[in-house]
Formats: sequence, C-alpha cells, structure tokens
Amino acid sequence: MSSLIENYGTLADAKGKRISESERMYLNGESKEQMAHAAAIKAAGGVSLNKADGNDTSKDQVWKLDQSTSAERTDTYVLVTTIIWLGIKLPLMAIPMLLANTPALLIARLYIACLPPGTQRVKRSPVFYCAFSLALILSLPAAALILLSLALDSVVYYLFSGIYCTALCRWSNLLAGWEKIEPYRNGPSIILHLPDFFVAVMGQCARQGFTDTMYMVSVMWMLMPWLKYYICCNPWVYDLDHRLCQQISTSMKDLGPPSKVADMARKIISRAVQRDERTHRINSWSFVPHYPFPPPDRRWALGLQSGGAAYPGKFTLIVHTTHAESRAGGCDEQFVLSNSCEQPIYRVMLWYSNPFHFLTGWVEASVSTGMPSQPVKTLGGEHPMWLVTGRNPMIAGRDAFTGSGMIDAFFDYWLPVFVHEMRRTTWENKLRKEGEENWGEKAKDYADEMYEEVNSKDGVSSPNGIVGREKYDGKDTLSIYAEMKKARTRQHAVKDKVSHLSATECGQGIAKLQQQDDACASQ
Repeated sequence: MSSLIENYGTLADAKGKRISESERMYLNGESKEQMAHAAAIKAAGGVSLNKADGNDTSKDQVWKLDQSTSAERTDTYVLVTTIIWLGIKLPLMAIPMLLANTPALLIARLYIACLPPGTQRVKRSPVFYCAFSLALILSLPAAALILLSLALDSVVYYLFSGIYCTALCRWSNLLAGWEKIEPYRNGPSIILHLPDFFVAVMGQCARQGFTDTMYMVSVMWMLMPWLKYYICCNPWVYDLDHRLCQQISTSMKDLGPPSKVADMARKIISRAVQRDERTHRINSWSFVPHYPFPPPDRRWALGLQSGGAAYPGKFTLIVHTTHAESRAGGCDEQFVLSNSCEQPIYRVMLWYSNPFHFLTGWVEASVSTGMPSQPVKTLGGEHPMWLVTGRNPMIAGRDAFTGSGMIDAFFDYWLPVFVHEMRRTTWENKLRKEGEENWGEKAKDYADEMYEEVNSKDGVSSPNGIVGREKYDGKDTLSIYAEMKKARTRQHAVKDKVSHLSATECGQGIAKLQQQDDACASQ
C-alpha cells in the first residue's frame, strides 16, 4: 500500500467484520439512488443506460448536437436572461462578498503557512478546531450573503424558467429531466462537513496564495449556482440526458507501474503543502484540483477545483471526492464505472445538490488501459465523466463557454501539462535519490523532450505525434502557462514570504501544535 495516505483502518483490522451497505455508503459518501444508477449503467455496458451505446468507455459517447433554429432560440433566451440577471446581481454583491470572505480566508492562509512543504494532510487537532471555529464565526456575514444570493437566484430561476416552460408547454420534458437528475440528488451535506472545506481552502491558499483564493471562492458563491441550475442542468428549458465524455492523456508508462503513477498523482493533487517551485508552476495552470486526504473515519472528503486563467474569469468549485487508496473503516470498496480503468485514484462526485459546481454527474480519475479504442495511451491518466446535460450547442458544444462539450475539450488542452508535471516530478525524485547534479534541470529537460499534445475532437483525441516542446515553437499549452508564471513573479514572491513562516522557530512550534492527533474522527 502507498505511504501517502494514512490508512486508519485496514482490512486485517476488519477480519470477520462485514461492512453493511449503510456503512459503506457513509464511508464512501454515496447514496442508494446514485449507486443504483451507476450499477444500471455498468450492467448496460458502461457507456449509458442504453445497451446500444456499447461498452467502450475509452472514447466519448456519440453525442449529436441539436443545431435547429429552436435550439438556437433557446440558447439565446437563456443567455439574454442570464446577462440581465447577473448584470444586476454581480455589481451589487461583488465587493460585499469579497470583503465578507476576507477574514476567514486570511485565517486559512496563516494556518497553512505554518505547515512545512511536504505536509501530506492537515490534521484536525484541537488547534485546528479552534482556528476553524474562529473562521466560522467570522464567516457569518459571508454566509448571510451566500444565502441571500442563493435565494435571489432561486426566485429568478423559477421566474425565467417557468415563463419559458409555460410558453412552450414543456411540462412532460420537465418531468423527464427531473428523472435524469434524480440519481444525483441528496449527496453528503456541505454544511455538515465545513471542516473539509476549511482544509481544502487551506490547500488552495498554499498553492495559489491568499488573494487569488479569496477572489475565486467569492466568485464561486455568487456565480456557480446560477451557472449550474439555470444554464448547464435546467430541465425547465433543456431536454436533459446522460452523456459520457472521456479524456485520456498520453502514456505515462515510463513513470513505472500503475501504482507509482497513481501515487505521483496523489502527491501533486492531494498533498496539503508543496514546495515553492512546484506551487509557482501549479499557480499558472488554468485548472488546479486539490482533493485533500480524508479524515480518519471515512474515505471521502470535500475538495476544491480552481479554474480560469485570468481575472475576472477565475473561480473555485466544490467537489465530493472518494479516495480509492483509503481503507478507513476497514473498507476498500471502490465501485469503478469505467471499463478502461487500470487503477482507480479518485471518484469525483458532482452532486446536483451541490450548488457550487456548474456540472452534475459522476467523474473518475484513474490510470488507464486505453483499451479498446486508445491502446497507445496505456498507463495514461483517464478522466471519464458521466454528465447530465442537453444537446444544445451552448451547453454541449466544444466551443461553448460552459457545459459538457467545453469541459471535454478543456481537458484535452490541460492534460499534457499535468503529464509534464507528473514526469518532471517523478524524474526529480529519481535523479535526486541517485545523487545526480542539477537534477532539477535534467528532470525538466526529460519532461520537455517527452511532451506531447493531442488532436482534440469528439470521440478519440489521438496523440498529435509532435514529441518535444521545442517542436511547438512556443505555442504549446505549457509555454502559455510559463508566460503566466513569469507575469506572477511578484505575487509568487509575496506568497513565498508568507509560506516561509513554516521555516521560522515560531512557525515550527505552531506546526507541532497544529499537527497533533485528530481530535474528532467524524469531522
């Protein structure tokens, strides 16, 4: 087993003990409806509930867009009404929301600043709960604004949606859409797991600094509920269905066996505190996932995804992440929906009951076989997404500003950068252990030599055959991110000064108190 995650319970501890369905669902963060839906898809082949779609999960499900005039009019209605509503709400709420979020985010930033690079998990010690309680009290104004924003969104959502549904007499379509959404209702409560969110925010502060995180969290509270319920998953307006979008990176078989590839992904994504140079690289990405290791009594925890390359389009998203490596509670049961999975790493649930992610569905992150449609990508990283979406271009097209098609295209753009970081970090560790001089530069050179992007399209996004960054003439995604990194030199310097509190005698003393044993297993 990996040493990265603390396996509070082992299968040996649970000898003779049978995990009940209710215990398993608690440990994994599951619901009966969710798992029944996943099992039905698996029984039908793995792509969808329709057996005719087959069992090849190594490529995108065929998804024909509705290019009709009526679909265009629907998209126009949704877009115009969105501009009207957000044009009123955002200017009024932006500054109060930013100010209200500042105190609690500042506590999170200072707390994580005392923990040294390499810290795997923020332990939920008595000191942690003191800091969390203070942050919670200081968050009350922000909570009031968040509830106000949600209430106003709900009123306007039903107003605009009801008008459209009534005008076109879409009541039967509405009922069918609710049926598609049903498996993703009633996910684990965010409010009852706020310590998870506090831990995840700390990790994002350590990666992206206080200012960026504070801004992105504030945008999430104000924007994501509307984007999710009114645009991306609105049964009043759109005909919804279940769609599989599969993204598989180029091969990483040079990094070692699947377990090693999975371990490295966890080091980058789940580790609480990274060293300075890696945080500088990660901070330039337009997608930064952070799925903290869960607390002692369960296999899942809230995580955060940050998105957007530049202001004002930067934001965070809340997700529910089940960690395949965890054996908390004597359970290691990880239902895997993908048929092309070699080794699971995470299940990332995008619950409909979670207002703070714009998509709805079941997502996995795993090491892939690439089979049967993409064998050249064996031991690549796969990211299949079974999403609730429509067929209108604005929510399903690859060129759209949001939705299932956009996210499919985006991961084709981003995954080569993540693979480069995986390869670079693996070789840094390897060369440093071997006593090589200039191990950092050599690791980067090797990762640059192996860099390859894909031909992004629906179905199968095949490797483009251009191997080596020098052959892209500075037009590769990583070069774009490198320019962003240069532009943030001053920001990184400020973040590093705060982070280096962990190197002071005072910071080290505080860290010892912070990282005492978990005080409350259930949180």
